[in-house]
Order: sequence, then C-alpha cells, then structure tokens
Amino acid sequence: MRVNMSELKAHIEEIPKEYQGLGGRGLTSAIISREVLPLTDPVSPENKLIFSAGILAATTVPNNSRSSVGAKSPLTNTIKEANSGGAAAQKLAKLGLQAVVVEGRAKELTSLKIDRNGVTFISATSYKELGNYGVIDRLRKEFGNNIAIISIGPAGEWGLKIASVMVTTPDFYPRVAARGGLGAVMGSKNLKAVVIDDTNSDKVEIKDRAKFREESTALSKGILSHPLIGVFKELGTACLVMMMNAYGCLSTKNFSIGQFQGAEKISGEHMVELMKKRPNGQHVHRCMDGCIINCSNIFTDKKGEIIVSGLEYETIGLVGSNCMIDDIDIVAQINRVCNDVGVDTMDVGGRLR
Repeated sequence: MRVNMSELKAHIEEIPKEYQGLGGRGLTSAIISREVLPLTDPVSPENKLIFSAGILAATTVPNNSRSSVGAKSPLTNTIKEANSGGAAAQKLAKLGLQAVVVEGRAKELTSLKIDRNGVTFISATSYKELGNYGVIDRLRKEFGNNIAIISIGPAGEWGLKIASVMVTTPDFYPRVAARGGLGAVMGSKNLKAVVIDDTNSDKVEIKDRAKFREESTALSKGILSHPLIGVFKELGTACLVMMMNAYGCLSTKNFSIGQFQGAEKISGEHMVELMKKRPNGQHVHRCMDGCIINCSNIFTDKKGEIIVSGLEYETIGLVGSNCMIDDIDIVAQINRVCNDVGVDTMDVGGRLR
C-alpha cells in the first residue's frame, strides 16, 4: 500500500519484482535504497516511511510478527530500520499488506485508519503534542479493541533526532521502534498515528498447512530447547544486567567504570521479586501473539499502578547503570516519560550522563 500524504490518497499495488520475497527489514531497506536519493533530507517530503511485516507474520511460526519501521534516518543520514513487537505486523499481514509506504507531507496533522476497505484520512489536529499514552487511550475508545496503533509523541512532531515510533501490543501497552529517530520522519509527514483494523480479514494463505505446521512445531521445539530460554522467560531481557556486570561490560558512566556497584538493585532478579510482591505486576508478559518466549513484563509501583511495560535491559543499562541510578523504580518512571514523549531511552540515557 502506498499512501500519499500530500494528496491524501492511497492505492494498493502488487509487490514489484525487485522486492518480491522480502519482508521486514529487508523490504524497508530495499525500498529506501531504490526510491530515496542518497542526499535526500530525512525530514523532507521526499523521504519515505515504511511499515512492514515479516514474510511469516500472522502465521503459526513462532516469534515472527515483529514490526519493521524504515526510512532514511535523521540521526545518522543512512538507511535505518527500527524494530518492535506489538500487534501491527500481524494485522497488516491479515489485511494482505506486506508493507505500507508513506510518502509526501500532509498540510495538517493527520492520522490514518487502515482496514479491509482501504484507507481513511482523519484530522489529528486535536491530538497535537499529545503524548503516546493519551493517543492510545483516545483511539482505543474511538475505534475499539480490535486494532493496533502506531503513533508518535510530541518529540516526533518537534522533529527530535531521537524521536521514536510506538506500536501497541494486543493489550495496548506501547512497544518502541526506537532507534534512528524515525519518529521525526513520521512527524515530518504530519502523520500522528496509524490505526490498523483487521476485522473480518485474514488473507494469510498457507499452501501446505500440514507441512507448515510440522516445520513450525519443529522450530518451536528448537527455540525452547535453548538453555537460555528459561532464563529469558523468567527474567526477561533484564537477565543480562548481572551477566554483563560480571563481564565488566555493563554500561556504567559511559564505560569509564568496569562494573556498577548497584547492579543487583536494577537487575532482572530484583525486578522479578518486586513484581511478584506488587499488585498487578507481571514478570512474564507477551508483547505479541505467537511469541513463545514472553520476555516482556508489566512494572507497577507499590500500589499496583502500572508504570511501564516492558522495562528492558537496554533501558536499564543506559538510564540506570550508565547514569549511576540504582533505583529500579526511578528507571521505570524515566522509561514511562520517554515512552509518552516518544524518545529513545538509550539515546536519552547516553545524553544524561
């Protein structure tokens, strides 16, 4: 699907020969390489923003429904793909779309609703500078629960080079396609949000279902047999905190110190113990259907109020140990603010120091 924001028009085309067989990062990068000139200003209408599913999205193959967001990066001036979990890729696949290519720039802040009938352009001027949590709540109330939302916060509208793109999980927690400032590209197109509704649509076709199921099952067994999977299931990506600290490579004061003395206080082990005690806390959470690892979490405060989901190793390392913060609750609160404003926690943590 190609969406022209300048003309508020969209059309669906067959995948060109040069892109056939590609999905996800391969497809987004190929399109940018072929269709965006090397000297293009990343925040100009000539840049393109692409949302793409992997070639096995919305099938029974495990862990294959992550979303790829591609563009020329305003941060690096190179081809960039940012990746996230969430429900968007599955819903795009069920609508029969391998990718959505966004071109041009709308005259005013606009949102898109994509469903089996095509695209609807919706004024988003009332959403101006609204944080991602507010955007998600309002769109969910308007369009119901059978949707996925891709959105930006104020940082994307402001064109910050560390602006991120949010993608909602099936239960409407935000996941972040964080790297490369692609939220600024989305903002430069005056695109606030994309609502994807796959109601009464499932265009995923399997040629040989029995063989596909057999191979998918074998892959699942192979993944689950890896010795680290149990650790990731229990502790999530935060299991890496103590490992990296032991190796002397946990980011601490811009790597000027070999190890962080407060590592245990921000570790996955400590976080799991907190979530087992706190109301509504979950140390195991699935950010997308079809994932068999469930390495996400729902981090709550002492009263059971949800702060963020999920709190990941990258954030803990850059906002926590790198900034010499050994309070996991403070790290979680910073994470929430970054999600709402729409900025990359790794870039923020690297700059705070």
